[in-house]
Amino acid sequence: MKKKVLSLFLALVLVVSLTPAAVAVKDDATEAADTLYVLGLFNGTGTDANGNPNFDLDRAPTRHEAVTMLVRILGKEEEAKSGTWDMPFTDVAEWAKPYVGYAYAHGLTSGTSETTFDGDSTITASQFLTFVLRALGYNSSTDFKWDAAWELSDELGFTSGEYSAETTTFLRGDVAIISRNALSAKLKDTETMLVSRLVEDEAVDGMAAARQGFDVYGWLNHIHYTYDIRTFTLYAFMNYTGYDANNGYEISGVRKLLRDELAAANISISAPTYFENRDFISKSVLAALGDAPDFKYISTADVGSEYLALPRLLAEFYQEADIPALYEKYRPYHQELLEEYKEQAGEAILESIAYFRAADYLPEEFGFEVILLKAQERGHSLLPEQNLHDGYAMVRTGPSRANNGVNTINLVHEYYHLVTRPILNRCSSEISALSKYFDRNTVAVTQEGYGTWDEIVNESVVRAISGYFVNGYGESYADREVGKGYVLTRYIYDRIPEFEAFDGDLEAFMRMLLTEYPQYA
Repeated sequence: MKKKVLSLFLALVLVVSLTPAAVAVKDDATEAADTLYVLGLFNGTGTDANGNPNFDLDRAPTRHEAVTMLVRILGKEEEAKSGTWDMPFTDVAEWAKPYVGYAYAHGLTSGTSETTFDGDSTITASQFLTFVLRALGYNSSTDFKWDAAWELSDELGFTSGEYSAETTTFLRGDVAIISRNALSAKLKDTETMLVSRLVEDEAVDGMAAARQGFDVYGWLNHIHYTYDIRTFTLYAFMNYTGYDANNGYEISGVRKLLRDELAAANISISAPTYFENRDFISKSVLAALGDAPDFKYISTADVGSEYLALPRLLAEFYQEADIPALYEKYRPYHQELLEEYKEQAGEAILESIAYFRAADYLPEEFGFEVILLKAQERGHSLLPEQNLHDGYAMVRTGPSRANNGVNTINLVHEYYHLVTRPILNRCSSEISALSKYFDRNTVAVTQEGYGTWDEIVNESVVRAISGYFVNGYGESYADREVGKGYVLTRYIYDRIPEFEAFDGDLEAFMRMLLTEYPQYA
């Protein structure tokens, strides 16, 4: 059954090689075709003068071409040409007979009647979607109607209403997008993605798929997206009691809505200006803070005396502000943003994990929380041994948007603190040897709160990695971070391509970079 599913999928990709598409967003079609090309599922129709593949996204294929490409992608062209095939069709072009004969003999295609193949006609949207659905294990006799296949594909999510009975133009670009989207779809009655099955069958390279943003190995399953009443209460209290006065970052719309609602409610609490002259709450306080409604510290070992009263004040605020009601009211905003992060940030994370084999260095699980009540562009991460509250690694980030999407770079930044911080902690001697490059007068130290050379090195590493893997940043971002005082950022950024020679050993790579920095400086 697996091989049949694979064959059917390759049949659909074959059509990718032949089918042009009237695509609303051609850039998406080109991106999809590029992805399939990298995975070895789409060779295009030739190359341009520079040797780049020509995907011919605006041309429609014939059924003859589709079957020919199917056989080629299955690696059966020579077998097809050398074989003798019996088939009932009387209208197959001479050049196409080996391909159609092979496909018919192996149950990969059928005709339009008992004696006709109709090979010069183009393929329709529903016909192509039928290929895809069969590849996913669905039966056109029992699971869906072959002439309205979009109904099931919309339900499964790899199309979203683009196709209907009124669709008259179907091009290669459409096929590329559908094929790319279908790779993330799950096989019928399983939790296995189609791309995972292709990797399992060695039709696609797993690391190449991960670098294209497919979670083949379930890495993203270790991330727990959370919406937590404990931190909701904390940040609502911070905002209500004066944190905005010291916060120079842009404020999210939801934060303003909640702040204004609380102000209008005229709540009576014992410390209405508690955060007026306080900076952002420390990681250690957040990690030790207990659950609502009493917020009692799990431990006060790392909590400064100035925050010992915080649980009592939060409990008071929780009651007076009716936090449970507000928490539910603002839940949709948080859930929407969490879904955006899942969708938009995953590709950069997966590509970087595949490159660095970072999954080998990550905790077994970690949480991810977008704090809409927090300043934009801020975030932090806690390793499991630091997080007393929930006992697993936690990434928290603000909700800001960058490059017309969610703040992906901040998420990748905090994510890589979880990966690199333990490694750099074991590189203390190498870091110490470079302390002469630490200048207390740098902007990073004086304005961003990083007061030690260890912190500057750590920040340089994660800023280099996030700038390298998140689209829209790159060299200019690395240079900017150097100017702010993170002096190793551009150096590390430039040397990231050398990691491929380290066979997945990120710690050895980091030690090499630190040891050789004086030559660069």
